Amino acid sequence: DVAYNKNRNEYLIAYAYEHKPTNWDIYARVASASMGELSSEIHIVDNSEFQEFVSLAAGPDEYLAVWDDGPTYIFSPSYRTIQARRVAGDGTLQPPMEIIDVASQANERPDVAFGGVGGYLLTWRNRHEYAFNEDDVYGRYVESGQDKPLSFPFNINKPHPSKQYEAAAACDHLAHCLVVYMDESNPDSSE
Repeated sequence: DVAYNKNRNEYLIAYAYEHKPTNWDIYARVASASMGELSSEIHIVDNSEFQEFVSLAAGPDEYLAVWDDGPTYIFSPSYRTIQARRVAGDGTLQPPMEIIDVASQANERPDVAFGGVGGYLLTWRNRHEYAFNEDDVYGRYVESGQDKPLSFPFNINKPHPSKQYEAAAACDHLAHCLVVYMDESNPDSSE
């Protein structure tokens, strides 16, 4: 993913790097707006778990990176967490934060948007281990400049008998946000 920092006229480019099939990590590089300079790699998260589906948003001279994390799907298809980390505009890493970690649930494919005064809105798919038809879209807020979530996780689409997933969010500078997602009750449209 990529996000633009207007304070520095730079981009942060984040990606998953595969060390081996069971160990992917999240890295990033800062790029000048002209693409003339590229920083060295920033290790956003580099551990023994399996990270993927990184999403970025730029706030006031910082970025927020979010990803899903946990054992590979090969070993544990039903357990994934959502993690986040702020990256200062100069590329300095801030403490990591846990967004959601619930046993026997796969929390996957996060997205993040910056909403000015409201901070960041994070969204993700929540999949229950024993109820595969109960996929729902959840959200949580993180204030800019903070290293812990502001609110409790909340259900964006309210529990449905069908699956909702692939959420994407966008916010304006007054924190009015729009979240769109797929709903299997009507696969030809999004809500």
